[in-house]
Amino acid sequence: GKSCYELRLPNVSNEDFTELEKKKGLILANIQSINPGETVFGPLSEGSQQFESWRKFFNYKLSTTLSLLYRAYSHLTKLEHFQELVSSENEWHQFLERIVNLYATDSVQEILDKDSVPTFAHGDYWDGNLIAEKKGEEWDVKVIDLERGDIGGKSFDLALWMVWKLNGTSEDPFEKSQAFLEGFKQGKGVIPENMRDYITLYGLWQYLDFLLVDMAYTIDRTDES
Repeated sequence: GKSCYELRLPNVSNEDFTELEKKKGLILANIQSINPGETVFGPLSEGSQQFESWRKFFNYKLSTTLSLLYRAYSHLTKLEHFQELVSSENEWHQFLERIVNLYATDSVQEILDKDSVPTFAHGDYWDGNLIAEKKGEEWDVKVIDLERGDIGGKSFDLALWMVWKLNGTSEDPFEKSQAFLEGFKQGKGVIPENMRDYITLYGLWQYLDFLLVDMAYTIDRTDES
């Protein structure tokens, strides 16, 4: 099979691509329908720290990411797109402090509290972690790279998918993921009324997390050369 990312090529018809998008939405809904048998949140690995609420677990994830980014300015400057973002370490620290203040507001914490149903979360559900193969009239899709999975908020994976699908554009996330969401709803997936809030909050965390991934990749390439 090919990754679904590779399948965005001219040899895949629009009809096939739409059906594949629906299948990916259906799979995410099926993952979320599994009862984790837990009333706490946190990583799936044995012995990992557990949290009594998704809000506390997400705040921990955010705090960990921000802490690493705060100390990583000299490495981040090696990223071309980062150099366009800030011009000094002090400016970078001020930017991160504004993010801390944003997430610390009562309104944001209340939004996180609403996403409180313990749910299996892949943590990196996107085309690059899906393997698809057309078998007859049906798509066979397998999910890979589950090492970032945890018990998280109900809307986390869905929001990250919709952000990734935008690919940095200003298009409407619901229109961009229309076929995916159709499949998601067919699988009894629930889209909360305040989904746009989750797209913003989880999407910003995803961007910050991607900076760490890009940084690590850049350092590895530098060491190899």
